[in-house]
Amino acid sequence: MKNEHGFTLLELMVVLAIAGILMMVAVPNFKTTIADNRQVAAINELLGTLMYARSEAITDNKSITVCASSDSATCNSTDWSQGWIVYATAGTPLRVHGALANGLTLNNAGIGSSFTFSTNGTSTVSGLFTLCDSRGSSFARSLNLISTGLAKASQTVGKAPDGTALSCPT
Repeated sequence: MKNEHGFTLLELMVVLAIAGILMMVAVPNFKTTIADNRQVAAINELLGTLMYARSEAITDNKSITVCASSDSATCNSTDWSQGWIVYATAGTPLRVHGALANGLTLNNAGIGSSFTFSTNGTSTVSGLFTLCDSRGSSFARSLNLISTGLAKASQTVGKAPDGTALSCPT
């Protein structure tokens, strides 16, 4: 009785064909998962920053400002995608966030380039941050800041917390 080891050429080709089909299905889904996770992380970082700034304003009994910044030191930008800083007095950042990952844009409606949390936790503005990537509006995420100082991230992709459709620049 002869003991044979290994695979035949036909068996190897079948295995490679099955592996190729699985890769064609898995890779696009994996890319979507990575893009979704990148967006969730960015919106959560912004939410965390806002919660921190509001908490500092209440705890330290002083106004805390959050502003767009491209140099991580001064309020010198209107593009929140380039980063943002939190400070109590000019020149002394309490928290800094650098630019978002490539392909992510952070737009705002009603917020402008900066806003302040007062000592009672209220915000000087209310508005909506919209986080977009190359996939467009149907995959956008949002964070709503209201004048009471509370911020809420939408749980529905492509929709604002109030259910309205988001829009991204093209």
